[in-house]
Amino acid sequence: MNLPSVKTLRRVFGDDAPDARRQLERWRDGSRPPAVDTLFARLDSMANTHGVECIWTDGRQDDSRYGPRYLYLNTGDTYADTLLVDRDTGRVWVGSWGDLVEMAERNPGRWGRIE
Repeated sequence: MNLPSVKTLRRVFGDDAPDARRQLERWRDGSRPPAVDTLFARLDSMANTHGVECIWTDGRQDDSRYGPRYLYLNTGDTYADTLLVDRDTGRVWVGSWGDLVEMAERNPGRWGRIE
């Protein structure tokens, strides 16, 4: 699966977009990748956001075998561009977590039922 381009990553990381892209590539290539939680904590620092947040789906909060499905960098604004990852598929994209929640409400079969 493709990663966001440097141009797209600039919307979140500004001048640090090339380094953010390298971090994502290192994670994606599979050669001793950091855990996605560790990666996002590092990217949070680079983007100067307000921590890594999660979105739970499909009753996972009640089952300790699973973590949250989605992680995102908290910009402090529901509809501001940020970096998101679907931990089930490995898909990484730039968008807003508010848009993700709205898409999931319209199509829970694809995005998961938001908790």
